Amino acid sequence: MTENKTYAVPAEWASRAWVDDAKYQAMYARSVSDPNAFWAEQAKSLNWVKEPTRIEKTSCEPGKVSIKWFEDGVLNATYN
Repeated sequence: MTENKTYAVPAEWASRAWVDDAKYQAMYARSVSDPNAFWAEQAKSLNWVKEPTRIEKTSCEPGKVSIKWFEDGVLNATYN
């Protein structure tokens, strides 16, 4: 069986992080409670060739599971 280990973040790294634990917890809660708004906001931090107008498109029908994010957007991942 694999043992799961958790390591503390060194203070120097934590001081340079974009988010602290409280901010992360708030972001996570928002991503769960309102995923479309949260991910639309996060998408604004990327440089799009064509910005998406549809954030999430999902279908969970038996035998036809489909999960698409930013389906109509065009992104150059190398640029970002």
